[in-house]
Amino acid sequence: MKDGLRNKLVVAFVMTALAGTFFMNLPLTQAATKSPVIFVYSMEANFQPEGHFNNYAETGYIGHAAVNMIDQLAPHVLGTTDFYPELATSWNFVGEWLVVKLRTDVTWHDDVPFNATDVWSTFILHKIRGYSEWGSNIIDDVQVVNASAVKFHVTGLHDLALNWLLSAYVNGPYHVYKTYVDAFIAHPDTADAISVDLNAFTPRSVAQGAIGTGPFMLSNMTESDLWLKKFTNFYAADKIVIDYIHGIKEPSNEVGWGYFFSNTADWGEPFAPVPVATVLNASGTKVFLAKQTRHDFVVFNFKNPLLAQKAFRQAFAYALNRTELVLSANYPVFHASEDIIPYSEFYIKNWLNTTFLNSLNKYEYDPDTAKSLFGSIGLTYNDQGQLCYANGSVVTLYVKFPAPWTDVALMMANVATQLNRVGVTVIPLALDWATVDHAMNIGDFDLVWYTAGGDHPYQQGFDATNGYGFPTYGQFPTVITWQGSNFNLTKFFVDWGKATSVAAETPYVAKLAQIYNDYLFALPFSDTDTMFYGSGRFIYPPSYDTAWMCNEYARGIIVAQLLMPGKFQLNMTYWTVPTEAPAQTPIETYIAIGLAVVVAILLAYIFLVRKK
Repeated sequence: MKDGLRNKLVVAFVMTALAGTFFMNLPLTQAATKSPVIFVYSMEANFQPEGHFNNYAETGYIGHAAVNMIDQLAPHVLGTTDFYPELATSWNFVGEWLVVKLRTDVTWHDDVPFNATDVWSTFILHKIRGYSEWGSNIIDDVQVVNASAVKFHVTGLHDLALNWLLSAYVNGPYHVYKTYVDAFIAHPDTADAISVDLNAFTPRSVAQGAIGTGPFMLSNMTESDLWLKKFTNFYAADKIVIDYIHGIKEPSNEVGWGYFFSNTADWGEPFAPVPVATVLNASGTKVFLAKQTRHDFVVFNFKNPLLAQKAFRQAFAYALNRTELVLSANYPVFHASEDIIPYSEFYIKNWLNTTFLNSLNKYEYDPDTAKSLFGSIGLTYNDQGQLCYANGSVVTLYVKFPAPWTDVALMMANVATQLNRVGVTVIPLALDWATVDHAMNIGDFDLVWYTAGGDHPYQQGFDATNGYGFPTYGQFPTVITWQGSNFNLTKFFVDWGKATSVAAETPYVAKLAQIYNDYLFALPFSDTDTMFYGSGRFIYPPSYDTAWMCNEYARGIIVAQLLMPGKFQLNMTYWTVPTEAPAQTPIETYIAIGLAVVVAILLAYIFLVRKK
């Protein structure tokens, strides 16, 4: 065999061998690829047909979803003077004007550019609906400075103005609410009629105006669930690792617990009693508490002549053991109110010292004093120990509350139990949320459970006396008799609102505490923490620091990832999975390849020899 022929044969053999080796050593699996991150949120909400995204309507608004769709100017850290910039980039007072500068890289979910007119229209809508910053004379004007700046004329209480204004959700895009805003500007005297029309607006899709500027936008909604998807034009979209939020309906606490026992949900807030929380923790669900400013009340309806008598309300307070009341639910979130004032204990000691608070009536449990007060207004007991009016009819009161909240239901049942002990026949009525709301709106109740919040004594004091609808729902009086003379609560809040410093506010904080403690517009019984749940898909904050205490921290947990880098993170291993590996190559395949290589070499050899 000549050298050239031999070389050709060697080359053919080597190439065939290399080809066989290459194909036999291809990787059997492909590289890991990222699947969509679907965050499952257990939501206390009604979806279609009731649910909608008009924050200015009285019912049906889906707040748990909207807080991930809508931005604030600058969220407030509870109990502090700190704010995190969001839509606002800076803010400062120029005389009596609070000037707020805005981001210029923001768009609404329908791709309409965001600008200062949208902030202006949001606060005009607040005015139409009678929001507190207008009704309490904190501001009396809002103006557009230019496309990226807006200013508010603050008449007093600069600290509260910052809280109220910067923490507001900018949810009134002018191009969506133009009809209502323009009508009010043209005819401000028709605000009530415009408010009725505004209340009836129910956007349920992006095309209808269910939009925000936040990191998530509405995708789809049914009667049982809701989908939000990442907004790709969000100004910080690169920081959002979640692709979809899947909201699943939580009609009751018990359903919410079930989601976490089955590892169905990633996040939620269904309050649970201690035994349930213990079992959930043991099963791998993270259960933890955080402070909030929620203050729970039993609200009296002053339309009832008996409840309109201060002595009866005070007797009611003495007849109720607040510690027993909160323990009746066995929920770790509830703490019996130490002081009968309109302020939660979370921050009020920054304003009122212990000596002052101890000077107020604590209304310690004293059934004998309660019975004595009942007698002082002409009530008597029958042979069965029931409290009766002078004509012999039994005193009967109804307490209404939302049945889906097991914790509230247990406590209101205990209210009935305790009042029955002193002869007052109280009948608990567990109703759905819509029925409770309607009953409150028309004042159809004797007693009702309610809650108020707010991170400033003015805000909580106003809501617990002049605001939150109580003057309408429960016929709270705006002029009362106190210390022998008439006291005008409306004027009191107007004067308080004009205070120019925190030092000037303190006497108002103290006076309202004294008045409320004596007059008992409603009976506060609990300060309440928030109970959160999370699956193993979360890496949790190491401590409850100030960043954790951000406004709407519970419902805005996704947005919190933007505001607090490193505080809330996702365990991405749950969403990074390998694609399906190809089937194992059988041994017969390798044998066939080997034989093919041998045959190829033999054929090449024969061809070359014959050619020779």
